Amino acid sequence: MGNRANVISVCGAGGKTTKCIELAVGYAKKNKSVVITTTTNMQKKLIISNFDRNLFYKSLNPISARIAIKNIKKGKIFFVGEIENNDKIKSISESDYRKLCNIFDVIIVETDGSKWMPLKIPRIEEKKGYNDKNEFVFYEPIIPENTSKIIVVYGKQSIGRKLKTVCHRFGELKYKLKNINMKLNGDTIVTEKIIRSMANAFYIKPIKQNFNVPIELYLSELNKIKKNYKKISFVLCGAGLSNRYGKNKLLETIDGKKLYEIELIKIEIAKKNLIKKIKKDFKKKIDIDVIFVLNEKQIEDNLRKKYKDVKIVLNDLQEKGLSHSIKLGVTYNKNVDAICFFNMDMPSLTSKSIENMIFNFLCSDREIAAMHDTESIKNPAIFSKKYFREILKLCGDRGCKEIINKNLYDLYVYHIDKEETIDIDTKNDMKKYSNLNTYVMKMIK
Repeated sequence: MGNRANVISVCGAGGKTTKCIELAVGYAKKNKSVVITTTTNMQKKLIISNFDRNLFYKSLNPISARIAIKNIKKGKIFFVGEIENNDKIKSISESDYRKLCNIFDVIIVETDGSKWMPLKIPRIEEKKGYNDKNEFVFYEPIIPENTSKIIVVYGKQSIGRKLKTVCHRFGELKYKLKNINMKLNGDTIVTEKIIRSMANAFYIKPIKQNFNVPIELYLSELNKIKKNYKKISFVLCGAGLSNRYGKNKLLETIDGKKLYEIELIKIEIAKKNLIKKIKKDFKKKIDIDVIFVLNEKQIEDNLRKKYKDVKIVLNDLQEKGLSHSIKLGVTYNKNVDAICFFNMDMPSLTSKSIENMIFNFLCSDREIAAMHDTESIKNPAIFSKKYFREILKLCGDRGCKEIINKNLYDLYVYHIDKEETIDIDTKNDMKKYSNLNTYVMKMIK
């Protein structure tokens, strides 16, 4: 392979792409020619909003190696890869990689993926080799042979959370516990010590068997608010027809509380905690209002009596579907910086998850955030005003998921336990929850 370039390989979990861009910017400011590329798959569009756009060739839109070589320039960053589909790019050929290494000053390579999760167990198998010495078979990360430095990224935003919720390939942990000197299981609460031990056992130690280069552990975190937002709206969509349930499910009772009220209480708690935390820790003031879109007199009367801070918007056109409730929430108050949309049939969703998702969104460089249960994107989701116009184009019984899927590069994902994302659509769902009253009420507190 070409050996002119300084090749830096970035592997691990959540925060790799941001780290790649930060490294590239640092070298470009030193008047180096820089390429960002991948040996696996990478988001097709990269976020560069916090950096000087003059440093990036074509705003980091992906280009071929041929175009990068033709336009090489000192102090410029090029994003090189082969377009695989609408959302990803894949690795370039070995010959193209060799050409880049012979011409550019710095090549920064993202070498594995983590499904947006802050921790990961890579596909590395340990086998007995000659003289009974352990050898590692690498399936990932895919690190170029000519790499001169390796950076392992793990996310400190996993601290305080269940390991099974925040670790990609968690299912492989049981096969690799011999590599780590501590007892871990799915319900283990992550600490910084655990993060460092996992990174050493699952990345640094095996990599050292194959590469005699410097290896650095970088712990990414979301602890500084990047968005200068003044006002956010929480839009609660509670005007559905409940066709699958047979009657208005939001009026059903669990342990003395209406279904909609269980979630509303937790939304109110999350709102108060967010405002308090932002004011105390960051000396900033943010206003959060709660807007309930409904079409039920009993709910309206209860809100006016018990939840006087909640603003009420009536939806008289339920037949237009969920999209109409969403659009009513947007048009009620367009002069906000972001809107978070909630479905009101998720009794297990916790106030802490709501609070954490919104806070991490404010600390991220993304314009959308949503929940994820390790299998798929879930409600609630928050959108900056950048997407309001697109939201207002929705029609029928469709939510905002199609907008998220078209803009995955702009999405911050907050992973939560599957139990929190279960919604109640049918009477069988409600029967299942009738056995969880104690659990649900514990969540409210």
